[in-house]
Amino acid sequence: MQSWLARARAGALGRPHAAADRAVLFGRGDGATHTFLLATGALEIRQESTEGRSSVVKILVGPALFGQTEPLAGERH
Repeated sequence: MQSWLARARAGALGRPHAAADRAVLFGRGDGATHTFLLATGALEIRQESTEGRSSVVKILVGPALFGQTEPLAGERH
């Protein structure tokens, strides 16, 4: 993880983006095209039921990588 953080700080992994509170980064069914590095802070992974209720299924706290499996494996939706 430290090497990812060092590369991110050097700008080698893309540009930093500070997301606003409650910003949606991706939704169900979106193509898996990005890997995200959460350097600081926290985020919730939420799932919405067919009735429209939203539930937190996971909480990530930085530093954390997420969304990396599908792009690295070449999977497409």
